Amino acid sequence: MASYPKEDHVFTVDFSQMSNIVMAIHEKSCKAAVTAIAEGTRAGNNCFADSCYMFTKSGKTWTDNQNSCRDKGGDLVSMETEEEWKFINSQIQTLTLAGSNEWHIGLKKVGQHWMWVSGKPLTIAKWQKLQPSGDGNVVVMSKEKPPGYQGLFDDVPNEHQRAYICEIPKVGAVSVIGSITAAGGAGCDLAIMVDTSSSINGKDNFQLVTNFVTSVFHSFTLGKGVRYGLVVFGTSAKVVFGFNQYTSIYDVDAEVSSLTLTGGSCNVGAALLECKTSLFVGDAGGRTRVLLIFVAGKSTDDVYNAVGSLATAGVKIVVVGMGALYDSSQLSAIAVSSSYVLNAASFSGLAGIHGSVTSLISQAGGITVSGSALAKAGGCDLAFMVDASSSIMGEANFRLVMNFVTRVYHLFTLGNGVRYGLVVFGDSVKVVFGFSQYTSMSDIDSAVSNVQPMDGSCNAGEALYECGSTLFAGDAAGRKRVLIVLMAGKSQEKDIANAAGSLKTAGVKIIAIGMGGSFDQSQLSVMAFSSSYVLTAASFNGLAGISGSLSTLVTQAGGISSSGIIPAARGDGWSSDDVAKPSEELKMSGVIILSVGLGTHYNKAQLNVMASYPKEDHVFTVDFSQMSNVVMAIQENLAKSLECTSFIFLFTAAVTAIAEGTTEGVDVSGTVGAGNNCFADSCYMFTKSGKTWTDNQNSCRDKGGDLVSMETEEEWKFINSQIQTLTLAGSNEWHIGLKKVGQHWMWVSGKPLTIAKWQKLQPSGDGNVAVMSKEKPLGSQGLFDDVPNEHQRAYICEIPKVGAVSVIGSITAAGGAGCDLAIMVDTSSSINGKDNFQLVTNFVTSVFHSFTLGRGVRYGLVVFGTSAKVVFGFNQYTSIYDVDAEVSSLTLTGGSCNVGAALLECKTSLFVGDAGGRTRVLLIFVAGKSTDEVYNAAGSLATAGVKIIVVGMGALYDSSQLSAIAVSSSYVLNAASFSGLAGIHGSVTSLISQAGGISVIGSTPAIAGGCDLAFMVDASSSIMGEANFRLAMNFVTNVFHSFTLGKGVRYGLVVFGDGVKVVFGFSQYTSMSDIDSAVGNVELMDGSCNAGRPFTSVAPRSFLVTLQGENAS
Repeated sequence: MASYPKEDHVFTVDFSQMSNIVMAIHEKSCKAAVTAIAEGTRAGNNCFADSCYMFTKSGKTWTDNQNSCRDKGGDLVSMETEEEWKFINSQIQTLTLAGSNEWHIGLKKVGQHWMWVSGKPLTIAKWQKLQPSGDGNVVVMSKEKPPGYQGLFDDVPNEHQRAYICEIPKVGAVSVIGSITAAGGAGCDLAIMVDTSSSINGKDNFQLVTNFVTSVFHSFTLGKGVRYGLVVFGTSAKVVFGFNQYTSIYDVDAEVSSLTLTGGSCNVGAALLECKTSLFVGDAGGRTRVLLIFVAGKSTDDVYNAVGSLATAGVKIVVVGMGALYDSSQLSAIAVSSSYVLNAASFSGLAGIHGSVTSLISQAGGITVSGSALAKAGGCDLAFMVDASSSIMGEANFRLVMNFVTRVYHLFTLGNGVRYGLVVFGDSVKVVFGFSQYTSMSDIDSAVSNVQPMDGSCNAGEALYECGSTLFAGDAAGRKRVLIVLMAGKSQEKDIANAAGSLKTAGVKIIAIGMGGSFDQSQLSVMAFSSSYVLTAASFNGLAGISGSLSTLVTQAGGISSSGIIPAARGDGWSSDDVAKPSEELKMSGVIILSVGLGTHYNKAQLNVMASYPKEDHVFTVDFSQMSNVVMAIQENLAKSLECTSFIFLFTAAVTAIAEGTTEGVDVSGTVGAGNNCFADSCYMFTKSGKTWTDNQNSCRDKGGDLVSMETEEEWKFINSQIQTLTLAGSNEWHIGLKKVGQHWMWVSGKPLTIAKWQKLQPSGDGNVAVMSKEKPLGSQGLFDDVPNEHQRAYICEIPKVGAVSVIGSITAAGGAGCDLAIMVDTSSSINGKDNFQLVTNFVTSVFHSFTLGRGVRYGLVVFGTSAKVVFGFNQYTSIYDVDAEVSSLTLTGGSCNVGAALLECKTSLFVGDAGGRTRVLLIFVAGKSTDEVYNAAGSLATAGVKIIVVGMGALYDSSQLSAIAVSSSYVLNAASFSGLAGIHGSVTSLISQAGGISVIGSTPAIAGGCDLAFMVDASSSIMGEANFRLAMNFVTNVFHSFTLGKGVRYGLVVFGDGVKVVFGFSQYTSMSDIDSAVGNVELMDGSCNAGRPFTSVAPRSFLVTLQGENAS
């Protein structure tokens, strides 16, 4: 236990003789002063309050000097009070050290703030004139600079070398009971060596490894004779930190969390040599030496000689093999003995050998596992206090918050001394569950998912008092106490400080988190245990981004280890990755998600997280053998959700080709099977001009197809024969649907390139997309060349052949010439925060998606604050995805609300000249009172035939201004809150339809576009065998057959396990026999259940049914 057992830091004495060692102990307490003399300073009266100080006459960099102080049991000085500063200043004024007039002190810039190394903020203003200047991130204290000013501070770069001042705790009163002997001799040096090579096989696996490394480091007590080191290796090796570098476990945590996967080969031998030459150097000095190695691959270099040199140096090696690529014989040769070799068949299985690993380290190093009996030591009570007031801004945000709560609960292990509690508050307070209520995570999940928003004002003070009187009442009995407060608004009560103070007095460490843009930073600081216990998320979606920081704080405050952001293999069917964020993004883009739990081991809470409306029959659970029983229910939900039973999707390849400017080689008389332009199940369109490859692909997709994929020799021959007959001036090369993905060339249909039709010496590597040439080089027809995406070419579209086309109603805008629809969005400070602005842009996107871009309808967008800007005009985009990208990139500019200037910008830049028979509609979103003149500008737009619809948002707009701007009072709408915009969606689109003579897509789906229906199917080992998987795929087939493919209905299929595979996309098949064949050929993928990843593979606005199966573990 003693710091220096060989240097008289160990005393033994009989109870009756204790007074005899007082002097000896007193001498040790003054070691700081003695050390100061050794460093070349005058010891003098070097103690004040609880600390002694050491003033050196020379030093190195700030970091080096800090490490030197830490090696002496202290740190660079932190002067937290005026009195302490006065004492230090008085000391340096008495020093006469040649060349020493400035000393490094423990003050460092962290972000935008100056912090002492003790963790306290700087509160005494002792800067020299015009300092800090910003040219440094650490601080020196000067004897007299400028002349006449003593003890003032200056910021300097870390690397500048200075003398320094150490602060070392004073030994006060020592009670010696019994015999104090050193446990474990002179201490232990424990190093961990981590494989970061490509053998790890992915970031998810590496995250599991680093989580496990952290848990091992936390299993022992850093300091008190135990020192830590860390080495990583792939092709080469690197010492991340050595034994003398850190005395704080949180510094160790920060280093481990910043590790990255380097890839490359697995050279264990080189890493072992690095450990020998950089860590285990010279004589051990009586210290035990332990090296724990994590290996995922077979070493490609020699390991035997390096192992021998470490063994000679007294290093005992423990080896853990991970996954399936390591060489068992190598592990046995490396380890100190065969009993020091452990393995985890999968990376998620590391958690299962934690006890064995720490036991071997304890045995080899003679050190005790500190975290092995948490329950016996008291345990931890962890509670959330969640703002459920109207500050949360709607049900969607509240669900994101509760998903985050669930996620954090799952980061730790309920039981074994860890208990959970939950409180929500608004106007009032509700204890959802206390620490003794639940011992099952399924019960916790269910309770959290059933919590509802409370609305009303944000009364955090009352909630804090409730936590103190109900959750944290009575004595802690040795248990750690942690309260996580999630705040979305500013508390209306002034008694937060007293309420938080009473909790802190009871031993509760409070972590305060601000969400969105309406919380009060100062209130968070008052509540939190310390400034480092304050976290913020700029949006509710951003909560997931602070999971790691929160996990570290909970570990620090509660003494419990995180089980990792990606949980180890679980028996409850929980997906191995995050599903909340990607599923929420899909829902925001208009996707309706149904979740189906199969078997008995799915996680109901996670199904609820994914589903669009968990309380409205969008979640199903069924045994594999009974899946057919839910087909009818799913069919009813599909029909209800989409409000349609039949669909019409209209296009003709020939007519579209004429619109693009071609006539050659195209039979313009028909709508189906346009002349010689159809082959097998597709028709083709050859343009005479185009834009970039991406623009051309979007153009094809807008027509219901894609750039051509020539998957067979026969199809290539047909396309080649067509282009040879074309005589389009200037068109000799066409973009085709061939693109480089990684190292492979893939068709946009998802199939790999199997026909070798490259021109000579191509692909050259100078492009990532392909063109097909009429004749290049001369005499060679229809060959391919790689070109950059941005090169503009004509292009060839492939569009599925339509058997029978039914035209119901009119597709074009009423009035024949079409409609110009522009939206004008307030981005001024009246919006009051990014969260509100996100709600506005989401609504703008939903309005644009309510109509069909193209076919006579054009979109424009203008934003305004102090000034106005046209984001895009009517002729700019023909793809709704380009429009989406522009809207999603909008930012809140702030400033004043000048509606008049924006109206004039619309008149001069968008609605210019004669309308040419087109209807003109301007939809305006206003949050504030315009500070400029609006009447004349509105009048000029009305004269140009523009019908203006105005939406007032929030509480700051001027109703009389809105009425003056709109075409009539019936064209004025308002939303009392930004979250209330969704409630007026129907009214907005109805007015646009009325003003512009265009139909709302969702109102008549049989006419306006149809439905994209996709399945996302769990094909992981959770499915529990081939038989169950076949039942699942039969179920998919049954649902597909419940509707009619074609007539606007398209099908897609994605399967997932460790990886993700798109089996077929919406444009791939128009025949049910092809669908049946494709479904029947899908194979089981095995591996872990990563449900979050495939969400990003599904096209926006597709209809998604999620199947989550049993987890094999």
